[in-house]
Amino acid sequence: WNKIDFTKTALSADKSAFHIVPRGLTKNILTKALQSSNALLLMECLKLITAVMKRFDSFINDVKSCAEEKTFTTDLTNILYKRLPDLQVLLSVRSKFDPFRIKKEFSLTANSVVTMSFCEVLRRYAFMFPNALSSLQFDWVKFLPEDTSIFCSAPMSMQHRLLVTLAEVYNCYQTRSSQSNPMATSRAFRAFCAIMIETHHPSILKCARSLALKVLECIIESKHSRQGVAHNELLLWVDGITLETLPSFCKLLDATQKMTVQHVVVVSNAWQEYHPPSNMYNIQDDSFTPILTMALSSIVSEPNHFSESFIILVCRVATIALMHQFNPMLLATVIRFLCTGSTIQDGVDPASVGFGALVIYSKGIVEREKNLAKKATHLLGVLFGEKSTQLKVSLFLMDE
Repeated sequence: WNKIDFTKTALSADKSAFHIVPRGLTKNILTKALQSSNALLLMECLKLITAVMKRFDSFINDVKSCAEEKTFTTDLTNILYKRLPDLQVLLSVRSKFDPFRIKKEFSLTANSVVTMSFCEVLRRYAFMFPNALSSLQFDWVKFLPEDTSIFCSAPMSMQHRLLVTLAEVYNCYQTRSSQSNPMATSRAFRAFCAIMIETHHPSILKCARSLALKVLECIIESKHSRQGVAHNELLLWVDGITLETLPSFCKLLDATQKMTVQHVVVVSNAWQEYHPPSNMYNIQDDSFTPILTMALSSIVSEPNHFSESFIILVCRVATIALMHQFNPMLLATVIRFLCTGSTIQDGVDPASVGFGALVIYSKGIVEREKNLAKKATHLLGVLFGEKSTQLKVSLFLMDE
């Protein structure tokens, strides 16, 4: 279109729409093109939709100086949404041209190029029509193959494009309500963690790690946990998880509702058991998440159901949390309470030396022992190794 001075021109969304989408380019035509099994036709259709959306962005930037710009943008967006294919039609493209479906007669290159164009269009849909996308209950993890090694062997540009697109989609749901985010599932967390662990590319690791952390935050989000402190603990889980410990961790995530209720009950009972009523803790002072409480409780009650590597992971997260918190009394009390009456109440655990050392250190905190450095050194040495950086940093923080 010719450059127009929008400060002197009355805005009309209906008339302006024809500057963005030609009259002959109808929703019906675009929909039929997207439903085609011809990769070349489909790819060109996706490029055309992308061009229309880019033109819309440019047009909107030109009218920002206009007084009625906000109303005009809303009206124009609604008109454009009616002229473009529905989201369900767009999403069907990914299943028809799966870049991870490897067959002899199948052209992986064609499917990869279609997928790249598809991701670009979907990202623009998420930006322009966030309400429409966030109201859609769709299994977005289907975009990723079940076998992580297949994903990691695909072209890095396509891996990155898919993960960035899924991140945009995730953010779109979060702006509406974290409670209805279909990506906040243990299945999604498992997929992103597996990619994070198996990839050899730093940029892919960064994207997958960010998504895994966001999904985990959304799953265990609760009103009684302080976000800042909880976030630090979630980083420990995500960075410490391995392919061996991932299944056990995801089983805990599946019990989210039970986990939150159990956390409140355990913390309350633990504090009442070891501290006077006049010194009752404030629920807002919780500095660890329900998943740590659930993990510790599950290990104590059913130690044989968990691998040594998972028990060590839980012990490491609990240990770092204890030593880096301003006041570790609440968490130490919970650990002491959970082990009371069990075979490891005195720190003797035949299944895990690390768990036993954790119980001994927690007991010392609860009983306010003056010299905990020796027990702390032993605990850190068992879990991280005598020469580990974590040991040196934690002991330095204790001295401070």
